[in-house]
Amino acid sequence: MSKIVYILTNPSMPGLIKIGATTNLQKTMKDLYQPNVPEPFQCFYAGKVDNAESVAQGLHQLFADHRVSSARDFLRMDAQKVLYGLQLANPKDVTPTKEQQPTLEDKPLKEQQYKLSKFVFSKVGIPIGARLTFYRDKAITCKVVGDREIEFEGELYSLTAAARKVLLRKDGPNRPFATGFTGTNYWCYQDERLSSLRTRMEKKDAKGAKDIKYGGKVFAFSKVKIPIGASLTFYQDKTITCKVVDDRKIEFEGELCSLTAAARKVLRRKEGPARSFATGFTGTKHWCYKDELLKSRRTRMENKGVKNIKRGVKKLQVFAFSKVNIPVGAILTFCKDKTITCKVISDRKIEFEGELCSLTAAARKVLQRKEGTGKPYTKGFAGTYHWCYENERIWSRSKRIKKEKGLVAK
Repeated sequence: MSKIVYILTNPSMPGLIKIGATTNLQKTMKDLYQPNVPEPFQCFYAGKVDNAESVAQGLHQLFADHRVSSARDFLRMDAQKVLYGLQLANPKDVTPTKEQQPTLEDKPLKEQQYKLSKFVFSKVGIPIGARLTFYRDKAITCKVVGDREIEFEGELYSLTAAARKVLLRKDGPNRPFATGFTGTNYWCYQDERLSSLRTRMEKKDAKGAKDIKYGGKVFAFSKVKIPIGASLTFYQDKTITCKVVDDRKIEFEGELCSLTAAARKVLRRKEGPARSFATGFTGTKHWCYKDELLKSRRTRMENKGVKNIKRGVKKLQVFAFSKVNIPVGAILTFCKDKTITCKVISDRKIEFEGELCSLTAAARKVLQRKEGTGKPYTKGFAGTYHWCYENERIWSRSKRIKKEKGLVAK
């Protein structure tokens, strides 16, 4: 079966061309027009040949010195020179006409696939005549007058248009709006944002979530008994706060965002814009509710176990500061050097040198610094043996308390 070898250009990428092979040129060009690509690709030339993939590969080899990356099909060179090479294969010209080329009016493929259905008040149980409030200022209201329209300041608007008007008034006429800006994120009915109300009513999963999933479940405030309106604090600086505005979103510095996005913003401000983040970075490790980290609260309330360390066939219980009567906020010292300290910030985590970690991780870090990075560790290495509370080794304290409670043989 004959395939097509194509040479594509893009007005937003001057000097670059793309060479490839396909059976459906129109589909390939639409697939390449993603939401993060400013303008659609244009076909400079397309030719049908019997061994299209070999021809395309041969062109890449012929012009290897012009290739931008070995992992990409882009070359930085004149498209006409590539066409001279392609014509050696005697292709049949199937270049689309100007009318067949994609235009700016064509929507990116993913934007078409993931576009949400239009918001309709009747589908979420909001009657005509109902009053909506603006999430940042409850004194600002509007009235539902149709299945998709509201009355705001005596004029008929959509939810999005009314939200834009309010934000431009509050933040200034130069306030930018992201692609996909929607009014359902800014208007509330009975103190619940319309976007959250729709998700709940339609029972749809939050597929775009970027928080870490535990057991396939996305973090939700209602699951850990944190009410809407609750105030959260940043674990490194209790003066930094945010407000819960729905089951998954917070309001931070007047903007609606996720826990993770807000945590990144704070850390970059404190440590510099070049601050990197590990894969799996999540805001639940950085925000607290009533002085308890959200991650710890979630684990505790969902009663999810953490992998226990095995010694032989016997499983040890997971260590928790509350089990050995060490309160949150307590200062621990390193057994071998009392000048080295850390602070308890949750039932299983400490803050050491400005970072959140376990007792074991902190102990390893100290020992590697003192004894060299090549220091080996046994399989059952535990931080409780290296940290002290009130001049008592935590490992010994744990055993003593267990004996007092009759949990182990004396």
